[in-house]
Order: sequence, then structure tokens, then C-alpha cells
Amino acid sequence: MTEQHQHIATLIAKSLQGLLSPEEKNKLEAALDRPAYRAMYDQLLAGGVNNGLGTMETIDTEAALVRVMPRITDGINNNHQRLVHRVHFLRRGWFKYAAAIIILIGAGVYLWNITRTHENTNLVQHTQPVPSKNDIGPGSDRAVLTLSDGRNVELTAETNDIAETGTTIQNLNGGLTYGHSEKMVMNTMSTPRGGQYQLTLADGTKVWLNAASSITYPTAFTGNTREVQILGEAYFEIAPNKSKPFIVKTSKENITVLGTEFNVNAYPDEEVIKTSLVEGSVKINATVLQPGQAYINGKIIKTNIEQDIAWKNGYFSFANADIKTVMRQLSRWYDVEVKYEAGLPAAKYSGEIGRNLTLKQVMALLTKSKFDHIIEGRTITILPKK
Repeated sequence: MTEQHQHIATLIAKSLQGLLSPEEKNKLEAALDRPAYRAMYDQLLAGGVNNGLGTMETIDTEAALVRVMPRITDGINNNHQRLVHRVHFLRRGWFKYAAAIIILIGAGVYLWNITRTHENTNLVQHTQPVPSKNDIGPGSDRAVLTLSDGRNVELTAETNDIAETGTTIQNLNGGLTYGHSEKMVMNTMSTPRGGQYQLTLADGTKVWLNAASSITYPTAFTGNTREVQILGEAYFEIAPNKSKPFIVKTSKENITVLGTEFNVNAYPDEEVIKTSLVEGSVKINATVLQPGQAYINGKIIKTNIEQDIAWKNGYFSFANADIKTVMRQLSRWYDVEVKYEAGLPAAKYSGEIGRNLTLKQVMALLTKSKFDHIIEGRTITILPKK
């Protein structure tokens, strides 16, 4: 649970009681551009506050909030202003509403909207991510670093700093950071299915690597350009250097930047390579992207940046996606093989869900429609309901 989630829960709760100031109203309207918040807000308004909260009848709201609140307010006693805000928040009488909203949007809990022919279904997930028997937990921070001499080093939170000839490499909190290097050699970081990791290159560029992905890079940028190569999906925050352009190479295209933030999805099992620009500018072949645009198959399209980088921010996000599109992402994060039986009904999925949930919890959302599923080991079979 982030401070942002707590703040949005507060705004929604105040809105439901008509207590928003003009400034708070503007902030809430901006937050409601995000599909999960909008769906939740609309559902509460459409069904009435009590009806909306009635979807949580299986939760002791106050007890659940007590469990969630320590994570929200971690370090709160070190900030008097935050402490005052929290007391004010609880005394306003919004407790019941805000508690439910906090649990919904903060603990890996998001609304789903499954759209099928002749039928719409709103789904709410409100369980905690605790794996049960025959369940599969979510992915974690882990990767493998291949050094210039061919050695492979497993990277986890427990991995110590790494020795590479003439190079300082620090491993800390799920991220690898390169410092001074006496010479340039090539390293490769690879994440397995069910893994993710962060990387700070020698120039200060930050990279987030999604599951089943890899990046090959030099320990020092000594030439006129800074070049890396990726497979899979990565998010970049490029350290500015106008005299030394940064180039990301995929299997089909080169992306040239000076200083920017963007996402590249280049998985071999996806139909297209998609580059989405968050800010700055990038050039792909002779095409220049602007923020909010994506490059696919030689064409520029307008894209939903929040959805494109949802994985980096800890959740899945889909818009009108079929079951196979959804399951490709799930298979990489939960490290499972997916099989499909014949006769599956057509269904499109839109919404968000936290990547910290177990596989059973995610599948419970997806298969509340006409699908069913069977998990056997690390294989999941999708089949029509009998």
C-alpha cells in the first residue's frame, strides 16, 4: 500500500459524503482517469454506498484495516504532519467507507470488469495473497547475471556484491548497480519466468526488467554511443547525455534516445514489438515518437501509458484483452504452462489486478465467467464450465 493509494481512498471516501474541497475534487478527477479507481467509484455511486461496500460482507472491515494500516503508515511517527492527517482521517466518520476502499485498492485488490456478449459482470477481489495447497505464489526479485568470463551469478535479495574484473558491482534491495569500471566488458542480466529485477548502468541509466527477459550491456560506455540489447520487456529511465546517444537494440529494430523514459515490449511470443514513450523523445528507424505514443509495426499509435507500464508499478492492466493475451502475461509472471480446451466462450477482459496475488486468486477472478481452470503442478488448463 502506497501513500498515493491511501490518499485516493481518502478522496473517494470524502467524495461519497460530499466533503471534497475544489482542490481535492480536481485531484480525484485526475485519479479517476485510472480504470480501477473509476470502476470502483462508479460502482459505489451506482449501487449506493452501502450496497457498494456490501461486496465486502466477508471482511471484518475494521480488523482488516488494522492489518493494512501499518504498511500504509510505515514511518508515520517520523512525520508529525502525516500523523495529524491520519487522526483527522479517522475522526471524520469516513472510517467504514475509507477502510473498505483502502483494502480494495491497496492490498493487491482491484476491480475487474469482464465483458461478454449479452452480459457484464463486475468482480471484486478482496482476499490476501497467501498461497494455499496446490497454489502458486507470485513472482519475485530474482535474476541471473552472466559475467564476461562466463560465470553465472544468481541474484536475489541475499546476494552479496559481485566481483567482476576492474568493475564495482553492488547488489541491494532487488537491484544491481554498476560503479567505476577500469575497462569495458559485456555483462548480461536475465530474469527467469517468475522473476523481475532492476539495474543501474554505469552511466546512471535505470532499467526495470520484467519476467522472462534479458539485457546485454557494457560495464562502461567508452565509445560515441551507449548501446544495450534486450529480449522480452524492459522499462528505461535514460541518463541524459546529448553527446552520447543511448541505443536499445531488439531483434527487429533500434531505438535511439538522448534522455527519456520509455517501455519496450519485445517478447518473442507476442505478435508485435511495442515501444511506448512516457516522456522525452525517441527515434525508431526514421520515426520520432512523442510522449503518450507507441510504435508498432512501423506505425505510430496513441497508447495508454499507465497500462503499458503497469507491470513496473506492480499490477496487471488489460483493456478489451482476450483470454490468451491475459494468460501470456500470467504464464510469465507465475512461471506456468497454459493449455486450452476447445469450446471456450468469447470473453474480453478490462481492468487491473495486483501482481502480488497468488495464481489461484487471479484465476478466481478470471473464471467467474464461463471459464473454469485446473492447476496441476506448474500447468494450468483453461476449459469451459460444465
